[in-house]
Amino acid sequence: MRRIFMRCLTLFFILISALPVFAAAESINNAQQVTKTPTSIERVIYQEVEAKHNHNWRAIPNYWVKDEQDLMLPFIADKENKDNFIGLFNIKSARIAEIKEVPIDSIKSFIDVEKYLEKYSDIKVFYVGIDYTVNNESMFYYNGVNYRLAVIVPENGQWKLAEMSDAPVASLVTSNISFGSSAEKISEKIHQARDKGLFINPLGKVIKNVAAITVQINGSVVNAPADMDVVEGQAMVPLRWAAEQLGASSVQWDSSTRTIIIKTRQDFYNIEKLASYAGGLQSSADEKDKQIWSLPEKVKNLQLSYAIPKRAWVLNLNRYKAKQLDLPQLPDSIYIRITSDDGLYEHSSATYSAENRQDHYYLPMDWLEYLFNARVNYNDAANVLSIQTPDLNTIKSEIALIENALISANADEAIKLWGRGEQIRCGALQYAALSPQLRQEADKSYYVRRSYWVTGGSSPWVGPITITNRNELSDTKIEYTISFPEITYDPPNTIATEKMVVEKLLYNGREGWFITQILQSSEYGIIDGIYKSNSLYLTEARISLPLPANWTIKHSYPKTIKDEQGRSIGSLEELGGYFLPNHRNVLSDKKMAGGLGESHLLVLLYQSPAASEIQESWQEVHAMIPIKTQHWLDIGIKVSPEDDIVELQKILENATMGATRPQ
Repeated sequence: MRRIFMRCLTLFFILISALPVFAAAESINNAQQVTKTPTSIERVIYQEVEAKHNHNWRAIPNYWVKDEQDLMLPFIADKENKDNFIGLFNIKSARIAEIKEVPIDSIKSFIDVEKYLEKYSDIKVFYVGIDYTVNNESMFYYNGVNYRLAVIVPENGQWKLAEMSDAPVASLVTSNISFGSSAEKISEKIHQARDKGLFINPLGKVIKNVAAITVQINGSVVNAPADMDVVEGQAMVPLRWAAEQLGASSVQWDSSTRTIIIKTRQDFYNIEKLASYAGGLQSSADEKDKQIWSLPEKVKNLQLSYAIPKRAWVLNLNRYKAKQLDLPQLPDSIYIRITSDDGLYEHSSATYSAENRQDHYYLPMDWLEYLFNARVNYNDAANVLSIQTPDLNTIKSEIALIENALISANADEAIKLWGRGEQIRCGALQYAALSPQLRQEADKSYYVRRSYWVTGGSSPWVGPITITNRNELSDTKIEYTISFPEITYDPPNTIATEKMVVEKLLYNGREGWFITQILQSSEYGIIDGIYKSNSLYLTEARISLPLPANWTIKHSYPKTIKDEQGRSIGSLEELGGYFLPNHRNVLSDKKMAGGLGESHLLVLLYQSPAASEIQESWQEVHAMIPIKTQHWLDIGIKVSPEDDIVELQKILENATMGATRPQ
């Protein structure tokens, strides 16, 4: 396994206080000061280090590639960093003590050469010893010669610094790339001490004593960075290293958005489905749970090895929470985006607890559970961090166990399983209630691929569910209508309605009842039905009405209706009276006892005025729904040549009959 070294790419390089030049005449080592004339490529390193020595902070980014400049500039502009001698502001003086170019092949284990070649087409790497003095020594830099690998690449016709990493001195010495200086020998001893968690300077003074944490992955000890420590009970883990250990195919940094992008081969689908099932099978005794449809008795005591974590994750440390409260605005966050290799699954998060250490972001260990579904545990007495990766065979077998146990014995049980899933926002329970065909549709759902199988929203949420109609179509087929209040913190609440068909099917050799059609859905299920309830917040009222699931409402004025191709096909408009649009003739007017009172279903013919230069005509279907005395909602759909006017009438009639207002 590749040995882990502390690489410093710019910002961390900033934080470890870079490598200044032309320091005081005396150094605490015997490395000879460089007197040769630097090559044109080497000169970039000399100029950059000289700028640090002269405290010409604003000139420093000029010697770096654009991506790294974007990291440096905000740091340099922060007065607090300068006042507190943070990072490069800690530098008092420096000089390049020794420097040489190294063969690319000899450092491929320590530098991502292919990444730079792909982006810049060429790369030069230099082994550099920099002798500098600082105000405060730390585990990242000390007074004396510090050895770095400097990566130089061409950008816009000029050679620029792209990386300045902690040099693997012992490996370079073994590969006969060493300087052979006494300073280099001292650096070897410093790195040997680091491997044991002891950070010393060239004089042997202990800067920090950090007992190296032993890391076990699936029970086997792995090589881990020596500077991992424990903060507030959390082992601080370098994210790139951890991601690669846990199978990430790539880890990239986007400086423009401050985002770490991780691509991984992990099985998001099954891992997150089981987690959703495990959460959905939990019960609580609180007041809200009493209004939730209960689980079938047969699944209440399922024995699962994959258990819900018994402790709350620590994703943000208390010391950063306190800092957020003290600041007039939130400190800079780091964003983490983890995606599947095929791009179908993606999750994004923000953290304020990422610690920048030599251009590597360290996070509390619980992020490994959150991002990679691993199980982590830190044993303080033994100083051991244990990481257990998901066992996919166990996960799949437990999913099968749960889904077989959840096969509904009757139609009511299937409806209640679906309803409970909506009430507790558990997509997996809803999934279990669906037929195999509808499960295939659910597998493509946003809730499955983007939100960890969590459906609906935090507000409004699904209240107590009532079965309002149960129509037996045959011995093995029943149509249900259910309704529930859409509860918010600001009542009254609108009433949502769902309609679905439940049928008796054979599944995995067993008979059971499954939802085979969703005729009308709400906004709380894992999949949409043919129709979908829409909550409208109008000037005079708040109502809910069903429209085709592939229609969307753009909340402009007037509200426009768009089809699945995004084309405007109609509008919803509040009227202060019963008014029909201008230049329309009534072809038919059907009065209906709709959900909100006597409504009108109209077919109108538009004909442009005789004086108009362009003569046009078309038909429209309108539903006029009373929302208050002398106030109406006009839903109007323009009939295009490819439309079936009878079908449009059915759609608006269904909307009129299904319209409800808050209770």
